Amino acid sequence: MKPKQIYAALDIGSYDIKLIVGEFHNTRRVNVIRVERVQCSGIQNCHIVDKDEVSKAIMQALKNVNDLLQVQIERVLLSIPAVGLEQISKRIAIPIRHEDRKITLNDLQEAIQSVYRSGVPSYKLMINVVPVKYFVDGLATRRLPVGETCDRLEVVCDAFCVDKRVALEYCSVVEKAGLEILDIYVQPYADAKEANILEQSVDCNYIFMNIGHETTTLSYFMKGRLADSVSLNWGVGIVDYKISQSFNISIETANRLKQYNAHLFPDRVSDKPIYIWSTQGVNYSMNEKQLFEVLTSALEEFLFKVTETLGDALTNQKVKVVLGGGGGEFYELAELASNRLGCEVVTYIPETMGARSSSLITCLGLFYAFNDACEYTLNDAISIDSFKFAESVVPSKTREHEEGFTSRLKGLLFNENRDRNKE
Repeated sequence: MKPKQIYAALDIGSYDIKLIVGEFHNTRRVNVIRVERVQCSGIQNCHIVDKDEVSKAIMQALKNVNDLLQVQIERVLLSIPAVGLEQISKRIAIPIRHEDRKITLNDLQEAIQSVYRSGVPSYKLMINVVPVKYFVDGLATRRLPVGETCDRLEVVCDAFCVDKRVALEYCSVVEKAGLEILDIYVQPYADAKEANILEQSVDCNYIFMNIGHETTTLSYFMKGRLADSVSLNWGVGIVDYKISQSFNISIETANRLKQYNAHLFPDRVSDKPIYIWSTQGVNYSMNEKQLFEVLTSALEEFLFKVTETLGDALTNQKVKVVLGGGGGEFYELAELASNRLGCEVVTYIPETMGARSSSLITCLGLFYAFNDACEYTLNDAISIDSFKFAESVVPSKTREHEEGFTSRLKGLLFNENRDRNKE
C-alpha cells in the first residue's frame, strides 16, 4: 500500500512560526490537517538573532501538532527568505544514448545535478534547481518529456541562490528543534506556486508583494518564471507601532483597530468614536479620522518605497500586482495601492479549507513546490513515520518493537555537510 502523502510545511516569520500539516490524497490539492502558529521574537529583518527563541517556538508548534495527531513530525518543508536572491538560468544538453532512444527520469536528473555541480560564489547557496522548459531534438515544450524518443534533450533550468549565512541560520534552528529538512524552497517561489502566478505570468507580468511583519518582499515574474526579488525593511508591524505610540495603547490593541476599524480613504471616515479607554483615571477616545491620519502617513511612506523600488516595472509594460503575506488582507490596501502604483492590484487569499489566510501563502506553496518536484526526483519521503501514523489511526493491541520504526536519519543533512559549508 502506498504510504499517505502527509507533509509538514514550516514558515519562520519575524512575528510568528507557521506550521501546516497537510495531505495529498488522490488530488493535486492539499488537504489541511492542522495549522499551528506560535509567536516568536528571535528574528529581525530576515536574520535570526536568537536561535534559542526561534527553536523554542518551532518546538512549541511541533508539540501542539504532535499532541493533537498523536504522531511525531520528523521532517519539514522549509521556506528560506529571499535575502541576496539570485536567479541563474542554465541550458543543459543531455545526449540520449539508450537503445530505444527514449527519455528517462535519469536523463532529467542528470541535467539537474549538472546545474548543482556548476557552483556558485562562496557567499551564496544554491537551494533550488527547477526545470522550466525542455527541447526535444530542438522542439520546445514545458511538459515533462519522459518517454519521448529523441537523440538529444536540452533542459532549461532556473537555479535559485540565496545568502549562504541566512540559509544556514534557518536550517540550523530547524536542526536545533530536532527536525530533518525534507526540502527547501525560496519564499517567492513558494508564494508563486500557491497563488498560481508562474502560469499566469506567461501572458502578463506579475509582481507579488509579500507583506510581512517587519519586511516586504517584492518578487517579479515574467514569461512563467521568477525574474527578480528584493526585500524592503517595512512591514505591517510598523503600522501597529505607530498607532500604539500615537495613542499610548498596546500593540495588540493597535493591531485589532487597524484590522477591523480602519478606512484608507478620507471620504469614508467620520468623527464616530471607534475606541474608548481609560489610563490612570483619565478617559480617552479615538475616532475614525484620527486613526486614518496615522495609518495613511505610514502607508504613503510604504507605497512611495514600493514605487521607487519597482521603477520602470510599473510603467514600461502591462503588469499586475498581487498582495499577500500577513499584511495582504489589510482592508482597502489593494485599492489604495492601485491608485498610487497606477496598475491593477488585487489581494490573494488561499481557497484551501482550513488555511484561508494570506499569511499562510508561503506554507501552502511549499506543498505544491515539493509535489511538483517529486515528479522528476521520485522522492517518496514524507514528514511522519507512516507506520506509527497507521497505528495511531487504527490502534493495535500489540505494538512490538515500536522504536525499530523510528527514523535513523535525523540530522544527516547537517552532520554530513556542516564542515563543508563552514566559511
